[in-house]
Amino acid sequence: MATRKSTTTTRKAATTPGPKTEDLTTLKLPGGGVATFYKPGELTPRRERPLTILNAHLMPKFQEAFRAAGIVDPTKLGPFDLSLSIEDTEKIIHLQELAAVAYLKGWTKAEPVPTEADELLDLPRPLYDALVGHAAKIQASSLVNMFTVDAVEDPDSPTGGSDA
Repeated sequence: MATRKSTTTTRKAATTPGPKTEDLTTLKLPGGGVATFYKPGELTPRRERPLTILNAHLMPKFQEAFRAAGIVDPTKLGPFDLSLSIEDTEKIIHLQELAAVAYLKGWTKAEPVPTEADELLDLPRPLYDALVGHAAKIQASSLVNMFTVDAVEDPDSPTGGSDA
C-alpha cells in the first residue's frame, strides 16, 4: 500500500504595494535645466508663513468648491465651477506664485533663483507656468488631509464644519 506523503502548503500573504507617490522634489524645466523643490515639511517658518496666511483666508472657498464637486483628493482636481470675486482670484494667483517661490530650492539655470513672487512675472511664460504648476502640485499634496470631505462636514474639525 502506497503511503501518501503529507505536504503542507504555506502561502505568503499577498502584499500589494501602496500607491506610488510622485516625486515632487525635481522638475525638468522648459528650455533646459532642472529645478529642485523643498518638501512641505522642509519649509522654514519664513517661507511657509505667507502660504499659511493666504490658505487660511482661501480655505473656505476651496472647501466649498471641493464639496460642490465631490472632490476628496485635491491632487485630482479637474475643472469645476466656483464663482470668485476678482480679489479672491488675485489672492489665488498670488498664493500660487508665493508657493512657487517658497518651494523652489534651486535650479541649474545661470540666472538667480527668484526669491520674490513678483520676480516670477518676468520669467518666460513656459518657465513661469512650469514653476507655478509644480508648486501647486506640492501644495495640493500637502493639503490632502486638510481638505477631505469629512473634514468639511465635521463640525469638530480644526477648520470647522461647512457652516463655520
